[in-house]
Amino acid sequence: MAEYGEVIKKENNKVRLKLRRNEACGSCHACDLGSGGKMVEITAINKCGAEIGDTVELFIKKEKFLNAVLIMYVVPLIALLVGVGLGYLINHLTALNSELIPVVSGFLLTFIAFLSIKKLDKKKLEHKYTPMAIRVIK
Repeated sequence: MAEYGEVIKKENNKVRLKLRRNEACGSCHACDLGSGGKMVEITAINKCGAEIGDTVELFIKKEKFLNAVLIMYVVPLIALLVGVGLGYLINHLTALNSELIPVVSGFLLTFIAFLSIKKLDKKKLEHKYTPMAIRVIK
């Protein structure tokens, strides 16, 4: 997948880029954390020697992109479903009959999944899924 962005900051072998959200993003807003803007900022590995103000082509392998989507969306969804299922199981085994238990356990496991992904991202995934600035356009 290729995108284009403008270098706004340079640090060692990485660059901070500003780029326009594309149509594939839909209404996700994951990368701009709800800022509501059409522009987003991301960090990329500087493979092309880009400088501040350059426009560069970004690249991330399609399979890596799909793996990242799987990690960010499917894993928390599974955690939610397992949490709700465990909540219903707890209800059944304890005869509490409260609809609140499945809701709370579902949200709790989803929250734990997101925290685990964030912790794993900092340790192991950061370089694996970081896009690369591969060519200076202008």
